[in-house]
Amino acid sequence: MRYRRLMFLFAATVCTSCTTVKSQVPTREVHEQELRSSELPALRIRVDSAFTFLGTIPFVIGDFADGQRFVFIDADGVVVRRMIIAQFESIFPEADQTYNYSFDGTPVVAGYSWRRNPFAFSNREAAADNPQGEAALTATFLGDRGFQFADEMMLVRHLTVPDSARKHELILFYMEPVENAGVRLADLYEDGNETELFDSLAVELGVRADAAFEILPLQE
Repeated sequence: MRYRRLMFLFAATVCTSCTTVKSQVPTREVHEQELRSSELPALRIRVDSAFTFLGTIPFVIGDFADGQRFVFIDADGVVVRRMIIAQFESIFPEADQTYNYSFDGTPVVAGYSWRRNPFAFSNREAAADNPQGEAALTATFLGDRGFQFADEMMLVRHLTVPDSARKHELILFYMEPVENAGVRLADLYEDGNETELFDSLAVELGVRADAAFEILPLQE
């Protein structure tokens, strides 16, 4: 099913052209409601005051890349109602892979081109398919802190590749439980394709995502 595979593709659409880049160590910190990244990309992400920063999750993608997730949640007690994740990734300098996305015709925000797409997935299926993947790590991260969240999630993904060598990537996720819309995951896909209901809900989800965080230049 398409929604099962997308959870693993959102971090690693790559090609095999060899590129060498200079090693850099960006500084990334959260100050109140802002996540600031010094480079790759250099920008700020201002999160709505309803969200609380929980911490970071380091991860590894195969033998060619690693990264870090910054997790923000809007919770009712221990139940997560919404989640924002900023996922920074870097392909190792010695690896051949690069992030091979097209940004033709995409909007430029804070000096970077961004792709945007909605999709839905099952946390349990994603974690079962890849026990060491980002979905499984995030589920454990939240569970260890006493939080509960729905299995079926719908989200909007924003993605940019900030360097000409295509060795770095930032993905911003805005997530909500599918059940918030009074539907199930099975209602959103038919034969692996999005239904008209999915398209309608995705528009509304995108509006809420736009209100939940703002991408800003590092220096105003």
